[in-house]
Amino acid sequence: MRSRILLCFSIFFFVFLHYAISQQDTNFYKKYNNRLIVTFYSTQRYYEVGFKQKYFSDSLAKTSTNFKSTAPETFGFGLAYDKLSISYDYRTVQPDDNTLFKTGYNKVNSLALNFGGNRWILENSWRRFRGFYDNNTLQNFAGYDTTKPYFQNPSMQSSTLRSKIIVFSNHKRFAYKSAYGNMYRQMRSAATLLIAGNVYYHKLTSDTAFVPFYLREYYGDIAHVNKVNTTGISTCAGFAFNLVIFKRIFFNMTIAFGPDFQWRNSNTFDGQRTKSMYTTFSADSRFALGFNNRNVFITFYSANDINELKSDFWEVKQKYFSGGVNIGYRFRVKDYKPIKRMKEHKLYKLI
Repeated sequence: MRSRILLCFSIFFFVFLHYAISQQDTNFYKKYNNRLIVTFYSTQRYYEVGFKQKYFSDSLAKTSTNFKSTAPETFGFGLAYDKLSISYDYRTVQPDDNTLFKTGYNKVNSLALNFGGNRWILENSWRRFRGFYDNNTLQNFAGYDTTKPYFQNPSMQSSTLRSKIIVFSNHKRFAYKSAYGNMYRQMRSAATLLIAGNVYYHKLTSDTAFVPFYLREYYGDIAHVNKVNTTGISTCAGFAFNLVIFKRIFFNMTIAFGPDFQWRNSNTFDGQRTKSMYTTFSADSRFALGFNNRNVFITFYSANDINELKSDFWEVKQKYFSGGVNIGYRFRVKDYKPIKRMKEHKLYKLI
């Protein structure tokens, strides 16, 4: 089994190396120099945290939870110039009163700061979700009245600080930032292999135990856990492609997956603490469909991150989704002397 895994990674590495040294073909994409890119976006975000105990057999998920925090519509703006970009959510629209009654108030914040060229990109992000409801209440709460709210935990909060580097093998023909960031414009279809690495810190907290009071008898010693801090490192391999029609309409798919190494601290509200280290699995998928012209671009996109926390006593599955539409314009700007100096700096050229 190990020899097969080694063989697969060896084949992947040599194919990756072959594409990495390929010659540049300027017919495949165009970079827009000296342009300030202004983007406005509307997006939906949600974050799920599912708890599953291992003390008792439960094939029907009667003792499992699926906590969810949702921002049905968030508005934000982004700025990008050359190798640098930043985006920020400035407004979250809450759902109607009937939905709020069922799910409670959820608040979402996010900030992204990215830099890098076409060979590689470093994505830095911070996300916070506060206020969760159990979407599995109907299954796990005996005698639940469907006219009542779902089980809610308004104090439950998830915060993630993450840095991700993505390296593209076929950067001579494939432009990732033509679909995400729009500093480039893909003119002809192209594909690439990629490798990625993540370093992250995730904090999940609550004023009370994560597990609802009516399920704690099934969770043993972990029934009163109300804080989990996780530091993780993951390595992923995958592929991406841009399918282009008429040099303007494009579809992108990016997929990567691999092992995830986690160092975890768990606390209960009565002061007990446990430390552990686990190896699990993570996956990242992104899709985009849009129109990319000389100055104007419109992109519909979705992004999914899946991460699992496993131990001998429970499983915690986390899923992040973001999807929406970007509308932007490339403004021509003058290449002032300070900007020229920045671009000519040795460190900047390494990006």
